[in-house]
Amino acid sequence: IMPIEKQDVQMVKTGQAVNISTPNKSITWEGRVKRVEQLVNANTQSINVYITPKGSLENLYPGMYLELSIEAGTVKNSFELPRKALTNENKVLVIRDSILFKVSVDIIKRNQNSLIVKGIPDGDLLILEQLPNAENGEKIIPIL
Repeated sequence: IMPIEKQDVQMVKTGQAVNISTPNKSITWEGRVKRVEQLVNANTQSINVYITPKGSLENLYPGMYLELSIEAGTVKNSFELPRKALTNENKVLVIRDSILFKVSVDIIKRNQNSLIVKGIPDGDLLILEQLPNAENGEKIIPIL
């Protein structure tokens, strides 16, 4: 059983492939999504997804901590960037023609340390760290 955040459950389908591993990645298994529960856990606001491992279950024991990943597809024109690149207003800092701009982005997925976002124009240079006191329209000379 793998709890999934309710906003992410629409990306999970019965039959999808699942990669299962120990936290240190020393042992791995493959599996499939068996079913997706139709009930939201009131305490965690997550939905349980039931996984069936394939192949040999040697070294897989009840109660083990495991990491699971499900390939949920691709989102066109999206980027994965560190969470620290996002401002408090859900904007990122970009440089276009040596001018700083704050650009609003659409957050597609929040991961533990990163975000999947859309809305960064082609050709803009993305700043991955916050610049204290950065102002929209400020002249910037990027150091690449």
